Amino acid sequence: VADIRHGLIRDLRLYGDFFAEKDIGELVDNLIGTPFTKADLVPKLAVVDQYLHHVTCDDMIQLFFS
Repeated sequence: VADIRHGLIRDLRLYGDFFAEKDIGELVDNLIGTPFTKADLVPKLAVVDQYLHHVTCDDMIQLFFS
């Protein structure tokens, strides 16, 4: 669930049935305030596999923009 206002991620909640490698809150905190564009999210999501096992940056981009 994401709260996007004025083109920025204001709040984000990632939940589901997954195994987190690291504290998912760190990834979420890093995304808060980021412009909601692929160009801005790709660099920040490049590390998603360090947090979520078998999840890629491309997976997250598809999820956000589908």
